[in-house]
Amino acid sequence: MRTVVAGLLCLAGALWAGEAADLDALKKQAQDLREKERALRTKIEEIRAKITAAPDVAKLRDAEAAADKAYDAARKGDAAYAAALKAHADAHADYLKAVQDKVAANAEAKAILADIAGMADRAADCAFQEALARLELDHTASPINVQLDKDPELAQLRAAFYQAADKDAREKARKAYEDARKAKKDAMPEAKRIAERIEAARKGRADLRTAEAEAQKKLSALRRTVEASDDADLKAARDKVAAAAKAVQEAMSSDAIKAARKPRDDAREALMSKVAELLGADKDAAALAKEREALRTQMAELDKQIREATKK
Repeated sequence: MRTVVAGLLCLAGALWAGEAADLDALKKQAQDLREKERALRTKIEEIRAKITAAPDVAKLRDAEAAADKAYDAARKGDAAYAAALKAHADAHADYLKAVQDKVAANAEAKAILADIAGMADRAADCAFQEALARLELDHTASPINVQLDKDPELAQLRAAFYQAADKDAREKARKAYEDARKAKKDAMPEAKRIAERIEAARKGRADLRTAEAEAQKKLSALRRTVEASDDADLKAARDKVAAAAKAVQEAMSSDAIKAARKPRDDAREALMSKVAELLGADKDAAALAKEREALRTQMAELDKQIREATKK
């Protein structure tokens, strides 16, 4: 009986493993198709860019740019629209300040901000300790380097550098001296202790960066909680932002701005239509578009199979 049960379990495991492998294979196929589709889209966009930059499209492109510039000037010159934009910016700034005030008054947020401030002080101290250690290790007048300067073997290698007959010999002597000096320095107990101090300071700074990132995440989560709350002051501030945004949309729909927008829209439509016409007449673009559409059909079918396999 146990043998039968074990066999069934093995069979079930094998079936599950097979299904997982099939799902992975489908996902791999889908990924490969997406990469091919992106490559085709890039090629089509390259052809579109060449068509848009072509001389026979230049007049339409220049006309669209001029119309867009005129429309932008008309919007900025419209007093009602400018006032609505300013009111919206002011309302949004007031909302952000209200949120900030609520967060700043929160006991948990105060504790997080205090922690972050303390981390900044500790990080500065770590940086200072690392700088001091590096000074002891690398400064030419540090005890370590003064001791190395007196080393007889290094003195001989240094003399060989100065006595080298040509450039290649000097380069070889220089490398020999630097390698020997580094090896001697690395072997010195004092240098090893300083290197450990440097590593400890660097690790301390890295740990503090990680801790600060976590603290900032907590602060952001707290801010989102405050923003989503039913606080009356925040609700009033949000309502003002919404009303100001509505006023901006209404100002955008004024007859004056509509009249200024129409030439821009017409010029843009003329440019897009011409580009689409030339793109459709381009044999390479048409072939790429056909191939891309076939890939998109395959991708849709694969996505369907993946969804069905995931449900099992």
